Amino acid sequence: MNRWLLSLLLGFFCLSALAEPRVSSSVKNEQVMVGQLNTLSVKVLVPTWFTQSVYFDEVEAVNIISLAGNKSSYPVSESVNGQTWSGIVKDYTVVPMTAGSFTLNFPTLKLHYSGDDGKPQNLEVTPPPVTFNAFVPPAAQSLQPLIIAEDITFEQSFSAPDQLTVGDSVSRSLTVRVSGSSSLFLPPLLKALEDESVSSYQQSPVSQDEVEGDWVNGVRTEQQDVLVKASGRVPFADIALRYYQPSSGEIVEVVAEGTVFEAAKPPATALQKLFYAVLALVGLLVLALLGLWLRKQYNAYLQTEPARFRRARHALAKPERASEQALHQWHHCWPVQYRDQHQRQKEFSALMLALEQQIYLPRAKVQSNTDLVAQLDAYRRALQQMQARKHTQLQPLNP
Repeated sequence: MNRWLLSLLLGFFCLSALAEPRVSSSVKNEQVMVGQLNTLSVKVLVPTWFTQSVYFDEVEAVNIISLAGNKSSYPVSESVNGQTWSGIVKDYTVVPMTAGSFTLNFPTLKLHYSGDDGKPQNLEVTPPPVTFNAFVPPAAQSLQPLIIAEDITFEQSFSAPDQLTVGDSVSRSLTVRVSGSSSLFLPPLLKALEDESVSSYQQSPVSQDEVEGDWVNGVRTEQQDVLVKASGRVPFADIALRYYQPSSGEIVEVVAEGTVFEAAKPPATALQKLFYAVLALVGLLVLALLGLWLRKQYNAYLQTEPARFRRARHALAKPERASEQALHQWHHCWPVQYRDQHQRQKEFSALMLALEQQIYLPRAKVQSNTDLVAQLDAYRRALQQMQARKHTQLQPLNP
């Protein structure tokens, strides 16, 4: 009888010891590509029920992205030694950023549940760590930056005034949609522009990831405003991104095409218009004064001996009554002492007589027009020789 009671008591104590909560952890994939989703699970079972909710802290590790799923924890029930135990499962969705082995430690859990006797029980437990490996496929090892995703698409837009001028700005917006990886793997895509013609102002990029079951999708939005500082071409370069696609095992490239804007000079302000008007008036005044001065200089030139000689020579080539006046005007350019010299008077009188015969007695054909011009040239040379001799004689008087 005593032995039976002792066995019953030992069995009771054993059952009480076995009634401790059970905590386990697991990893869905022990081998996963860099950038791909992996799921870690922690399961907690109690022999009765929870009196308070179980709070799960997030897991953290170097080079690990921890993402929150739509349904990260959910209740479960299992049969343990013929009894139904209640519990909860927490799924952690993580994405490895580099290749290597990762061991993740879970935070300590505080459990509040009802004991077999109905009294509340409090217990702290730490789930066992899990380990998995991340690798880079050989075909993706040359990618820089390394991006492994199933699909990436670009959506871009440009916003600019219809008539782009200096001082205006052009906005470029780029939305990148990633399927099968986190948007945090994307590098900055809108490069800063800075030179004499433009300056860009970058807005902080916005990244957002969503987990749907065993799949992660990401969206990244970037925007830049480009200020136009000079007229001319404002080019925006193409944007290209290469990534590895696991389903095909190939490198895929996606491109967002750039464009070119033409910037015109800004319209003149009222002050600038006034300045240009005054400048134009000053220019016209200068041109008018220059024209008057040139005309005066030209008129003065027409009174010189060379100009009058050319007119006289042209007049003798086609003799008419005005030719006499042209000849006399040229002749009076010479000083009296040269013209009144006896031999010069005889030569000029002969020239005038020949001209009058050509004008008034054309039928007589005393001599040709060519002879008149030659006679005029000879007369001028004689005057020039007299002038040269006088100049030579006066030089010794000026030591």
